[in-house]
Amino acid sequence: MKFEVLKNISIFKYLSEAEIDIISNQLEEKTFNEGETIVEESNTGHEMYIIIDGEVQVILKREDTLLVLAKLGPGGFVGDMALLTDHPRSATVKALTKCTTLIFRKELLDSMMEEYPSTMGKFLKALAEELCDRIQNANENVETLFLINKAIVDNEQFRRLYIGAHKQSPSGSTGSSTNS
Repeated sequence: MKFEVLKNISIFKYLSEAEIDIISNQLEEKTFNEGETIVEESNTGHEMYIIIDGEVQVILKREDTLLVLAKLGPGGFVGDMALLTDHPRSATVKALTKCTTLIFRKELLDSMMEEYPSTMGKFLKALAEELCDRIQNANENVETLFLINKAIVDNEQFRRLYIGAHKQSPSGSTGSSTNS
């Protein structure tokens, strides 16, 4: 079953069936219940999770606001940067439904780099392509937000509305409110 799932995932696209089989036999299966945290932002991790069943949500929490970065289902993967760096996790990942994942640990990558350097080179090439695609998408989102911000700043009516909404009231609270 693991092999059948992995052969259709982009980060394994350059690998032969035999190479995928070698990797799939090394991956641990783990199930998460709906609402369970898979990865916590700011924590250090050393594993990537490949989703084989269910759906997850990648989020950033800033004060009382949740920013949904992505929803991923079967074939998606999270925590991939942990295979490459020791940096803290950049986002939180929660299970939206009951999820079954395969865990690809950094130790496995390191040991397979020694034993199967060509295979891991192909794997890392595909992973790098995925990371580049994510950076490109992030760049496009930043550009869109910049243009929206510029339009608001350049428009006198929007500027007045924004300033009015954020003026301090005599009680010390701002003109904006948060709905719970």
